[in-house]
Amino acid sequence: MAPGIDVDRDILPYMDFEPIIAEYGEMDARVFNANPMGLEAELLNLSLPDRVIYDPERNILFLNFEGMHVRVVEDVKAI
Repeated sequence: MAPGIDVDRDILPYMDFEPIIAEYGEMDARVFNANPMGLEAELLNLSLPDRVIYDPERNILFLNFEGMHVRVVEDVKAI
């Protein structure tokens, strides 16, 4: 739901039926702001563990090196 919205106050009274609601979260407030959301740093500056995904069911290892910068010897050792 959008920031500042109360489901019980702002949504449910205006519905003709009672929906089944398990869990819901608040939307990122940046969506409602006219300024850039700053997603580049959030999406491209991943730590190395966040870039490695193993799917044991399919026995596939996925390595996401997109936008990764290797700048120092420690980066090479980490990889």
